[in-house]
Amino acid sequence: MLWSPARPRRPRNVVAQQRVAEVRRDHPEAEAWLELLEAALAESEEATWEAGVPAALADRPAKAPILFRARLAVNARAAERWVRRIAGRQVDAGALLEAAVCQDDVRIEALAATAGAEPEALRVAAQMAAVPLLQACGRAFAPQLAPTWWEGYCPVCGAWPTLTESVGLERKRQEFEIEQAKRETTVAVREENLKADKDRFAEQLKFHEDRFATEVGYLKDMMGQLMERLPTAEIKIARRA
Repeated sequence: MLWSPARPRRPRNVVAQQRVAEVRRDHPEAEAWLELLEAALAESEEATWEAGVPAALADRPAKAPILFRARLAVNARAAERWVRRIAGRQVDAGALLEAAVCQDDVRIEALAATAGAEPEALRVAAQMAAVPLLQACGRAFAPQLAPTWWEGYCPVCGAWPTLTESVGLERKRQEFEIEQAKRETTVAVREENLKADKDRFAEQLKFHEDRFATEVGYLKDMMGQLMERLPTAEIKIARRA
């Protein structure tokens, strides 16, 4: 029996898998999107995408991404297989990959209209379709990347980190809600403690008032008894002749 030769694959990206697991744990509502991402990461392990890495332009602007005006030539069979798996048979694989890498939403919407697909769904599929090729480019150009990159976009493809930004904002929102809940709880506890202190003070004040009234009454009684025991003094005024 003849077996087809196994396709060369790269070792798995353990860090990426751990991050996906963390997002799945923190955001179970994103399961459908995470399944696409896991499929894209698994496809990124295929060595066939390495052939699509272009040569970087030597005279590109200083802050331009490495793929600035680059020409990418991908394996047509691998691209067709992957795009059909993630986006369907009706979509032009080469056109979708090109539009995704170029971040051309207008072309993606045109491809969606041609294929009879939902533009939003195809836009997400296009982002995932470009992951294996962009991952291959990122690995190839890693030695050329500056140790520090202060721009907000990717130094390889120029894409903005919309997912990271979205997840970051969501995390900030959750942290804000947690802190707000803590503050509200603290205020409620303080109000409860203040009410308890007020009630305690009122009880102590009433206790001292009652004690003071009792002591005053006792002193009045003692003074009355003392006055009764004193001899009556008569004062006579002598007149001069």
